[in-house]
Amino acid sequence: MDFGKDTQVQDISDQYMFGPALMVCLVYTYEARNREVYFPEISGWYDYYTGHHIEGGQKLTVNAPYERMPLFVREGSIIPYGPSIQYTDEEPLEEITIYVYAGQNGHFTLYEDQGTNYDYEKGAYTMIPITYDDKTQTLIIEERQ
Repeated sequence: MDFGKDTQVQDISDQYMFGPALMVCLVYTYEARNREVYFPEISGWYDYYTGHHIEGGQKLTVNAPYERMPLFVREGSIIPYGPSIQYTDEEPLEEITIYVYAGQNGHFTLYEDQGTNYDYEKGAYTMIPITYDDKTQTLIIEERQ
């Protein structure tokens, strides 16, 4: 669906996009420690665990160690990370880390609400637009709306 012009993706049933940024590559063969992955040609990709860049439009055999499945991040992705929380009204986030995967322009909208009620249905939430310009390597965090 995300790569309609790339005919190589039409028969792939064991890889999928988790949102616009992450490509998940399932490992389902008993005792497998690697697998073949097709990287759609519309973009370059980064190995989530190592940061290694991979050009799109090719098939590669990638490592699939027992403790983690292959996961790749699309160029131009902006991914915020915060501390692990166990429930929605745990301490509010004081700080988040923003990872930017260069190679293409990117955008992301950080959504926040109280997390403990349905007030978001009445407009009680905020959004913070974040954009990345690859040419100038500039990240812009816009005003909270």
